[in-house]
This record gives sequence, structure tokens and C-alpha cells, in this order.
Amino acid sequence: IDGFILKAKSPTCGTDKIKVYSAAGNSQPLGSVQNGMFAEEIVNQYEDYPIESERRLSNFNIREHFYIRVFTTARFKEIRNKPMKHLVKFHSNHKYLFMTFNQETMKTMGNIVANHTKSSLEEVYDLYHQSLLTLLKTPVSKEKRINVLSHIYGYFKDFLTDAEKEYYFETQNDYLESRISYSNPLRVLKGFCVRFNQEYLLSQVIFEPYQKKSNYDDQQR
Repeated sequence: IDGFILKAKSPTCGTDKIKVYSAAGNSQPLGSVQNGMFAEEIVNQYEDYPIESERRLSNFNIREHFYIRVFTTARFKEIRNKPMKHLVKFHSNHKYLFMTFNQETMKTMGNIVANHTKSSLEEVYDLYHQSLLTLLKTPVSKEKRINVLSHIYGYFKDFLTDAEKEYYFETQNDYLESRISYSNPLRVLKGFCVRFNQEYLLSQVIFEPYQKKSNYDDQQR
């Protein structure tokens, strides 16, 4: 399991103040509880996992955060308990994505990968997994995202024309003022990565943290 999508307002699956009635057929509720019966068990047993209702997922920012959490933990499971070099590569490729969540937790995860305590492979992966779940729960702010954009932009600032710099900062400012999504300045930066053949940055998951929906998927629906 990587995450849960639950039915909003459901007496079993709801996570959004579920109404409580004294008996079937009563029109006036006695009050409300935060979670439905099944949802309460899920929240208690999987508190570090992404849990959302289908209604909240209609919000783009909430949906994006949910997708990032689900797909990142799924990628981790693909390499779990493989030789340490796989975990080193995973952590390296997710550097800038993790920075948008919490830089201090990311550094702690780096220390787990370094394994200064000479723990077993299983213990390292267990510690890393728990830290990963904790990291991804952290709300992402625009300030953190701008910090990451600045780090990536720093690779190119001495090689861009004045017009390119102006276009990039216009795009970044549009994001800051909520006129466009975060993916727009990222796309501009990825274009610079392609132009200057910056292989390290092109390997960064932040440019595509979850799978794109294909036309085939739409046709199947």
C-alpha cells in the first residue's frame, strides 16, 4: 500500500467530519466525528501515509502532493533491499524534490544512506523508509520551491543571455503570484538542462515526479 483514496462524507470511509445520528431515519444529527469507522482504522494504522478523499483530490495542489507521495514511495519499494548503490542513486536522483519538502530531513536521510553506524542493509532501508514517509508529509511552500529553483538556476546563470534570464524570472514571478503552476518554471529550467547537456540535473526526479496521464488512459475511460 502506498496511499489511500477514500469516499468523502461516507460513514465508513469519510475523513471530513462525519455526521452521527441517533437512529436510522433521523434527519437531525447529534453531532459529528472526524473520521468514519473504516477511515479511523486507516488513519491510526497508516498515519504517515497519504490519505485523501476523492473530493479533496479535485484541488490541484492537494492532488499533486498526493501523487508525489504515492509515486515516490512506490519507486522506493522497487529498489528496497537491493544493494546499497541503488539507494545511493535513489537519494541522489531525488535530491531537489526532497529539498522542496524539508532540507534538514533530507540531510538526515543522506546520513542514513552513508551508514556511518554500519547497520545492516535491512535496518538502513527501514530507517530510510520511515524518514521518507515523514519527509513527504511536510507541506511544500512556495519559499522552499523558489529556493530549489534558485539552486538549479545557479548551474546556468553564467551562460544565459539577458533575454533568457529575463524570461526565466518573469516565469518564476508568475508562479509566485499564482498565475501559473510550479511546473512552468521547472520546464524552463529543464530546457536549459537539455541545451547545456546537464546530465546530473536531467536525472533529477523533480522534473517529472509522477507519471503523466496518456491519451491511451483517456481512451480506455
